[in-house]
Amino acid sequence: MKSNSIKKLTLPLFVLVICSIIVFLMSTFRPEPPKTSKRATEYGVAVVKAVNGDFQPYIPLYGFVESPMNAQISAAITSDVMKVLVNEGDFVEKGQLLIELDEIDYKLNLQDREADLADIIAQIKTEKLQYENNKEAIIHEESLLKITKEELNRAAKLYKKKLGSESTLEQAKSAVERQVLSYNSRKLAIDLYDLRLQQLVAKKGRAEAAVERAKRDLDRASIVSPFSGRVASVFVSSGDRVNPGAKIISVYSLEQLEVRADINSSDISIIRDVLANNGSLNAIGKIEGGEINLQLDRLSGRTEKGRTGVAGLFKITSGTEKITLGRFLEFDLKLPAKPDLYSVPLQAIYGDNRVYVAKDGVMNQVDVLRVGRQKLPNGDIMALIESDSLESGDDIIVTQIPNAIQGLRIKVIGSGDSN
Repeated sequence: MKSNSIKKLTLPLFVLVICSIIVFLMSTFRPEPPKTSKRATEYGVAVVKAVNGDFQPYIPLYGFVESPMNAQISAAITSDVMKVLVNEGDFVEKGQLLIELDEIDYKLNLQDREADLADIIAQIKTEKLQYENNKEAIIHEESLLKITKEELNRAAKLYKKKLGSESTLEQAKSAVERQVLSYNSRKLAIDLYDLRLQQLVAKKGRAEAAVERAKRDLDRASIVSPFSGRVASVFVSSGDRVNPGAKIISVYSLEQLEVRADINSSDISIIRDVLANNGSLNAIGKIEGGEINLQLDRLSGRTEKGRTGVAGLFKITSGTEKITLGRFLEFDLKLPAKPDLYSVPLQAIYGDNRVYVAKDGVMNQVDVLRVGRQKLPNGDIMALIESDSLESGDDIIVTQIPNAIQGLRIKVIGSGDSN
């Protein structure tokens, strides 16, 4: 009984030991998996050969058409619009009648002012004639005064001698007093002549000014073009009532059209040097299937808030008939030709100032300066760069690789010419 119990316990232990030995031997002597070596990822890239030469760069620019001679004509009088003789977009000549306002009230006002002036001119003539008459009359007044005084002396002598009556003496005194008053009145009129004449001349000046204002108001009833150009906008129509300051019409000069375009700060130094040496920079734009020619006239005197560059102002030298005010325009500014430049595809540029050269199976960063663009005969656009670190024959990588860095392993899978 006891031996049977020992056998029951020994058998499971024996099986467990045997299984453990088998597992140990299998784990110890199992074959090892083949080892794999880690290799750095290689990017396939295309390259072009660096070839330097003389090129004329251009800079693509974008701007809007504007005009310093853009007249916003407003009403200067209160009146009704009688006729609108032009429409938006019409070409007009200097002095051409654009809009007629009702002028009847201003014609009547001018007649009133002219009548006032004529009246004052007549008063001045009358005053001068009166002055000449007073100068002659005062001589007679003086003679009469002398005579009346002599009569008074005779009457006084006769009265003292009891040969004349008291009434005769009183009459002689009255005659002298009357003549003195008449003489003094005439003399005062002569003395006041200059003062009255000055007053009348001042009134004449005011009347003349009133006539000129009336003429000016009458002229303002006819709205004419201040220069040759094109109608940008018409703000009124026949029958409208306008008051001083109300916008009526807008006209801009075709001869003064210009394009305002922002120029990057990296290109400003080149442009300033050309302008400082009295050089000219020309540009060509495409519009409606044709070309317009421009010339850089000047640089803006201020930088707009939030911008780093400077605005260039370009005169339109030909093709103005195709341009309208406020139009967006794309054009190419031609820069002076420059030696030792490299022409590379645009996609070869990383950021704004570096390219990568394929050498010894890795990417090598080269800092460059972009000086403009070049257009190939087939229409392709190339970037023109310069760098002291590039050499003719270098393989410039034209494949854009995300997170490209110095030393990244590459494999050249294609090549071509840069131009």
